[in-house]
Amino acid sequence: MLEGTWRGSFEIEDQADQPNKLSSPPIHVYFGCRHANHDYLYKEELEELYQEKQLISQLNVAISRPTTEGSKKQYVQDLLSDKTMDLIVHQDASVYICGDGNHMAKDVQAKLVELLAKAKSGVDDPEGYLRKMKEQQRFVMDIWS
Repeated sequence: MLEGTWRGSFEIEDQADQPNKLSSPPIHVYFGCRHANHDYLYKEELEELYQEKQLISQLNVAISRPTTEGSKKQYVQDLLSDKTMDLIVHQDASVYICGDGNHMAKDVQAKLVELLAKAKSGVDDPEGYLRKMKEQQRFVMDIWS
């Protein structure tokens, strides 16, 4: 699971055209920005990796300042769900968060703790679980303020 503008995962793009395609677990990307028309960094690359090369299993995009009438404000943490927790808890998914450390990263981490606390996840100590993920380098943050 990836979130933000972290670009390290694009190394898989170079391997996509090799005869023996990269064998990796599913990659779920959660990308958030304010304005889709000028803040959606790497839009073409992400969509190509998702739609054409099928290296990204799921591309989730949140726009917090939508310009399309009828569209509602959405943040990355709004996209996280029990399915996300299943990936993290039962499939040992890694989480990479990149972006604003003052709000976004804190809000995403708080949402993960909230979802981990739900009975379905089977996690007794959600904050401890995230600490352990950090120790295992399964929860990495590249944030700024």
